Amino acid sequence: KGQAIYGVGGGITWDSTWESEYREVHQKAAVLYRKQARFQLITTGEISQKNLLFEDQHLERLRKASRYFAFPFDAEDLGHKIEEECQDCEANQDYRLRISLSKSGEIEVNRQVLPPLSTSFCQAQVCLQEAALN
Repeated sequence: KGQAIYGVGGGITWDSTWESEYREVHQKAAVLYRKQARFQLITTGEISQKNLLFEDQHLERLRKASRYFAFPFDAEDLGHKIEEECQDCEANQDYRLRISLSKSGEIEVNRQVLPPLSTSFCQAQVCLQEAALN
C-alpha cells in the first residue's frame, strides 16, 4: 500500500538525441514530485436559538466532499461537536459556526457572535419585498 508503478519513456526517432529524450522522461515524471496544495473542507452556518440551521444539509455537503477528496469523516464526532457548540450559546443570540475538516480527518469548529443586520439593510429587504408584491 502507498506504492505505484508509473512508467515513462521516450520514442527514439531519426532526429532525436539522447539529451532531449532524457529531458522528456524527466518532464513526464515531474508530476510525481509535485506537492499537492494543502486545503481543508469548510462549511459555514448560522446558529439561532441554540440550533445550527440546515444542519443536515451542512453535514451531507461535508460528507460528499470528504468522500470525493478521500478525507476521513466522522459524522458522529462532528455531530457531538456541533451540539456542544450550540449548547454553549445564548438562546437569544445568533452565531456564525465555521466547520473545517482536514485531510487527516481533524474537525475544527469555531463560533463567533453574528452581529445583527443594519437597519438600512433590513429596510432595503422590506422595500424589495413590497415591490415584488405589486
